[in-house]
Amino acid sequence: MESMRGNVVFRVLGAVSAAGARDPRQVALAAVLLTEANRPVSVAVLVERAWGDRPPERVRGALADHFAELRAVFAAAGARIVRDQDGYAAIVDPGQVDLHRFRLLVARARGSEDREAAVLYAEAFELWRGRAFGDLTTPWFDGMREQLRQERLAVESDRVDVRLRLGEHRELLPDLFARAVRYPAHERIIGQVMTALWSSGRRDEAIDQFTRIGRDLGVESGSALRAVFHRVLISDPDTPPAAPRLLPGNNGNFRGRLDEFVELDRARVGDRRGPAPVVVITGPAGTGKSALALRWAHRIRGQYPDGALHLDFRGYGPFPPVTPAAALAGFLRVLGVPGDRVPPDFDEAAALYRGLLAGRRVLILVDGVADPTWVRPLLPEGGGSLVVVTSRDRLTSLVTKDSAYRLELGPLLPDDALALLGDMPDADKVAARCGHLPLALRLAAATDSSFMDEEPGLSAAYHALEAESARVFRLVGRIPGPDFGVPLAAALAGIGLVPTRRALDRLVCARLLTRPARDRYGCPDEIRRYAHDLGGEPDGPDGGTWHALRDWYLELCGDRVGRVDAELPGAVAVATAAVESTAPDIAWRLAEALRGHVEARARVPEWIALGTAGLQAAFRAGDQHAEGRMLLSLSAAHARTGDTAAALRYGTRAVKRFRDLGVPGAARAEPEHTEEVRALLALAAVHSDQGNARRSRGYLTRAVRLAPHVSPDAAARARADLAALLLDLGEPAAATGHATRSLEPPDAPAGSRADALSVRAAAHRIVGSHRAALADSAAALALRPDHPGAEAEHARALSAVHPGAVAVVQAADHAERAVALARRTHPRDLVVALLALGEVRLRQGADALACLAEALAVARASAGPGLLARAHVGLARALTAHGDPRGAVHATQALRLASDLRHKYVEYAAHLALADARPDADGHAGHTVVAGRLAARWGYASPAREHRR
Repeated sequence: MESMRGNVVFRVLGAVSAAGARDPRQVALAAVLLTEANRPVSVAVLVERAWGDRPPERVRGALADHFAELRAVFAAAGARIVRDQDGYAAIVDPGQVDLHRFRLLVARARGSEDREAAVLYAEAFELWRGRAFGDLTTPWFDGMREQLRQERLAVESDRVDVRLRLGEHRELLPDLFARAVRYPAHERIIGQVMTALWSSGRRDEAIDQFTRIGRDLGVESGSALRAVFHRVLISDPDTPPAAPRLLPGNNGNFRGRLDEFVELDRARVGDRRGPAPVVVITGPAGTGKSALALRWAHRIRGQYPDGALHLDFRGYGPFPPVTPAAALAGFLRVLGVPGDRVPPDFDEAAALYRGLLAGRRVLILVDGVADPTWVRPLLPEGGGSLVVVTSRDRLTSLVTKDSAYRLELGPLLPDDALALLGDMPDADKVAARCGHLPLALRLAAATDSSFMDEEPGLSAAYHALEAESARVFRLVGRIPGPDFGVPLAAALAGIGLVPTRRALDRLVCARLLTRPARDRYGCPDEIRRYAHDLGGEPDGPDGGTWHALRDWYLELCGDRVGRVDAELPGAVAVATAAVESTAPDIAWRLAEALRGHVEARARVPEWIALGTAGLQAAFRAGDQHAEGRMLLSLSAAHARTGDTAAALRYGTRAVKRFRDLGVPGAARAEPEHTEEVRALLALAAVHSDQGNARRSRGYLTRAVRLAPHVSPDAAARARADLAALLLDLGEPAAATGHATRSLEPPDAPAGSRADALSVRAAAHRIVGSHRAALADSAAALALRPDHPGAEAEHARALSAVHPGAVAVVQAADHAERAVALARRTHPRDLVVALLALGEVRLRQGADALACLAEALAVARASAGPGLLARAHVGLARALTAHGDPRGAVHATQALRLASDLRHKYVEYAAHLALADARPDADGHAGHTVVAGRLAARWGYASPAREHRR
C-alpha cells in the first residue's frame, strides 16, 4: 500500500484547490495533471481536457507561461511539474491529492477488518467537499465528473455493507431511504434497504421494498436482489444462524511442513495488498495436500467464529465427482435453507449463498478440486471468510481472477520424512524409496518393513494386510459415497459388525482408510482408485458388489428418518455411479425408494440428483416403465422448486411415455394405467400454476376418465383436483359437483376427502352460502388439522359467517396458524394463507397491508399467474382501505391477468376492487355493472352483497 504522508494540499473532489493557483486556466491545467498524478499527459490531450474547444491562440506559448507560474506554486507545496518528451506530469505524493488519498483509503478499507474499514471509509468520505472539479466544465471534466460520481456511489455501497455487518441497521435507514429515492431502480441499494429493514425487525417493509421494484417500476429483479428476498423469507434476524462445524477430525500423525505453515499464515494475514481470500494448496498425488490443509484449518478455526464448512469434490477418484450445484445445495442446507427453498436457478442459489455468508467469518475447506469453475460459486463476497482449496492442478485462474494465494507442495524434508517412519530399520532407504512423499511414508510406517524391499507405497501396504482386512479393503473401495459406516461395510463383506469394525480399524492403522467422524470411515481419492482397480472380489462378478449396495440402501429406506438423512449423500453417490455400472437398475430403484423421504424432508437437490441418475440409467437400460417414473419424479421435484419450465418438460414426456406403453383398444395393464393417471394429475397441476387452464383442464378430464379403472382413491383424487381447477376458473357449480362426487367413496383417503371438502367450502363461499362453507371447512380441518389450506379456508368461512369480534379473532388465529404452517411447506400454500389472513384482517378493520404485500412478493417470486392475480386483488383492497390510489393500479393488473387466464371469479373480484378504488360515479357504476353480469352468469354472490360484507 502506498504511503499517505502529510496533509492534503491539492483538491479536486469539490472546488479545485491547487496550492494557491487562481488563474482559471491554470486551475484547469492543474486539475488535469493532479487527476493523472505522476503520469505524463501529452500536450494535445492536456489542451483538449483543460480547455475543450476554446484553446488560446498560441497554445504552446500559453502553456509555457502557465506552467512557469504553476511550477512555483507546486514547488512551494513540496511537489513538482516536469516536462519530457511524453508531455507534462505532476510529481506529487498521492496522499497529498484528495482524489488519490481517497482511493488509497478505499483500497486499504477493502482489505481490512470491518471496524478498521469503517474508520477508513469515514476518513475517505471526509475528503469530498462538493461536486468534483467544482465549476470547471469541458467535455472531459464533465465525463470524469460522472465517472467519479459512479465510483463514489460504488464505494458508498461498500461502506454500507461494512456498517450493516457491524450492526448499524437502524442508524443507516434514513440515509438508505434517501439513496433509494435518488436511485429507485438500483438493486444493490434496494437490497441494502431490505437488509437493514429485516435486521431491524421490519420484515414486512423489507418485502414491500422488493415488491416495489416490479410494482411501481415494472422492472424484473436480478438474481442478487432475489437472493436477498429469499434470505428475508427464510431467516429470522432475531435468531443468529447456527455456526456450522463441518471440519473432519484432525490427523494425529503429522510431521514437518513448518515453512509451509508460516507461508500459509502470512497469506491469511496478508501483505500490503491485503489478505488472500482464497488459498490454493497444489501438488502431485501423495504430497499431503489435504492433510496439511486440514491441520492448518484446525489451527486457525478459532479466527472464524461463524463456523467452518467442508466439502470433498472427489475430483480425482474412480467415481463421478460432486457437481457444483450439489455442493452449493449442500452448503445452503447446512446454512439453514430448506431444500425446497433452494432457488432452482444456479446463479440465484449462489447469490443466496453469498448473502447468507455476508458479514460472517467462515472457514471453508474444499478438497479434490479438479476445475476452478467448481469452487468459484462457493467463494463468499467480502474479506471476512477464507476459502482453502486443495488440488492436483495449479488452478491458475483462481490466482489471476480471484486473487488466490497458491502454495505448491513437494516432498517432505529428509528429517521430516524420517520422523514419520519412526525407528523403522533402514529408514533412510525406505524414505528415499518413498520419494519423501507423506502418503507413501505413512503407509510404509504402518507396513511390515519386509514388504518394502520390492514394492513401496500402496502396493506394499495392501499386501501386508491379512486376508480378511484385504478383502474388506477391496470391497469398501467400491463404495462411491463420501464416507460410510460399519453396517454398510459389513453388508458388502457378508460378515458380522464386530469383525467388520476390527478390519476397518486395522485399515485405519495401516493408513489405508481415514476416520473423519465417529463410526464413519473414508478413503482418499488415490487410495480409493487403487482399491477400486483391485476389484471387489477376485473370484466374483462386479455386479455382486453393486447388488449388495442396492439391497443395503433399499433396506435403509425403512429406517428412522435421522439415519436415512445421514446416509443420503452416499445413496446419491451410489445412484450416480450405478448409471455406468453393470447394474444400472440400482439408480432408479434407489430414486423410487427414497422419493418419499426426500419429498417429505424437502431434500429437493438430492431428489433431483436421484431422479436424474435414475432417468439416465433407465434410458441406458431401455426400461421405459422406469424412464416414465423417473420423468414423473423429476417433474414433481422441479415443480417443488418453482422451476415450472423443467416441470412441464419432464411431465409432458412422462405422460407421453405412459400413453405409449398402453395397448390401443384393450384394457391397459395396471402399472401403466396407474402411472399415467399420476402423470396427468402432476402435469395438470403445473399447467394450472402457470395459468394454462385449458391444458390443465384437458389433462384432468382425461385423468377423471381413466382413474376409475385404477382405484376409487385415484378417481377421488382426480375429481378433487378438477374441482379445484374449476373453482380457480370461477365455475363454482361445476366445482361443487366434482368435489361432491369425489367424496362418494366411503374409504377415500383422508387427504383427498379434506381437499375436496376445502374446495367445496370455497365454492360455497363464492356463491354466498357461508354456513355451508363453514361446515365443509370444519370437516376438512378435522381430517387434516395441520394443513395450511384447510386452516386458511376455515378462517375465511368463520369470519364471513360470524362477523362479531370474538369469531373474527378466532378466524385470525386460524389464518395466522395457516401462515405459520405454510412457511414450512410450499410458496403456493404461503400465498393462499397470507391472502386469507389479509381478508380476515380487512374484516376486522385491521391493517392488512403487510401480509398482503408479502403475498404479492411471494407470488411474484415463486407462484403462478393465477395466484399473482389474486394477490393483486388482495393488495388493491388493502390499499384502497388506506385511501391509497395505488389500489386501482393493482386492481387493473389483476383484471388484466384474470382476463388473460380466463379466471372468471378473479375477474369478478378485480371489478369489485376497481369499483371501490374509483369512487367517481362512472368508474364505480361501470365496474359494479360488469361484476353484476359475471355474478349472474356464474352464480357468484351479488356485488351489493359482497360490498355489504
